Amino acid sequence: MNRSIRNGFIIARLVLCVSRCGSVNSFAFDALGTLYPVQRRSFSCRRFSCLGKGGGMDQTGSVAADAAAAALSYSAEEIACLRDEYGRKGWVAIRDFVPPALCETLIEEATALLESDAAFYSTDAHTVYQESEDTKFSCEHPRNALQQSSKRIVDYARLSDQSPLRLLYLQPALLALVQRIVSPETESKSLYLSDCPFNAAYYNMYREGDGLGWHFDKGEFGVNLVLQNPVSGGNFEFHHNTLTATDTWAFDKVERILSGDSCGVVSSDGLVGAGSLVIFNGRQSMHRVSPVAGLIPRINAIFVYESSPGQRLGRYSLHKFFGRIS
Repeated sequence: MNRSIRNGFIIARLVLCVSRCGSVNSFAFDALGTLYPVQRRSFSCRRFSCLGKGGGMDQTGSVAADAAAAALSYSAEEIACLRDEYGRKGWVAIRDFVPPALCETLIEEATALLESDAAFYSTDAHTVYQESEDTKFSCEHPRNALQQSSKRIVDYARLSDQSPLRLLYLQPALLALVQRIVSPETESKSLYLSDCPFNAAYYNMYREGDGLGWHFDKGEFGVNLVLQNPVSGGNFEFHHNTLTATDTWAFDKVERILSGDSCGVVSSDGLVGAGSLVIFNGRQSMHRVSPVAGLIPRINAIFVYESSPGQRLGRYSLHKFFGRIS
């Protein structure tokens, strides 16, 4: 097994720490591809205390090294299961990927930043394909139908050097895990941390009425750490392989989904809880975040990985999503 996974940070473990300090040595998938433990064995969680509420991220010693000392290793079978689910269904959710104490620490940081002047309120009217409207089609055509998106964002440059989110993103084991899940079994795909000072890792908050309209991503895959779910709405909804090699626009399918037909659409409602890591193929698969209802916001963190080193967002995207270019 890759050494970086064996020696990685706590967050790069499959369901490493549950509420009673158990760990897993056997896994199963439910009908929607969500991973859950079916067998546990006990181990000491005493080294995780520095990640919890009030512990701070600047305790003596390295947080990453502390956690690594208690971490378990993945088996080849576990990685194969994750890769298989991702390949067959287009997305996989790893429940309790971060333990509750670390999840709470991340929520506290996110809430403080997202409710401060550091946050940018991003609003956008966009096509499903995230491209300019094509005048060959009518405004109502699926090619041009506008979707509304809105959310609050705190970008990577706003995070302190000791930010738990920054430390989490920089762990080689997390990158290695994502790389192994999204790579076909017969192909080794190299991934790299984003070189962009703004979009490498960032927090999102969706308040009442906020959401992401239906769209396809420009990047091949997305990595989303769920930190807090709202009471209602704010669900990740996903239609696998909407686009194919022989139907690169899929106007009929897009129109059907936009009209409200849920056939083939999978929802995270009630299935992906706080602390879950979701990896999904967003380039070929149409997806959205449904509008949030109620006073409890949806909070999540996004991790960005690139297929080649040195990648950065362009000026247009930076201004659109983060409200600044420097």
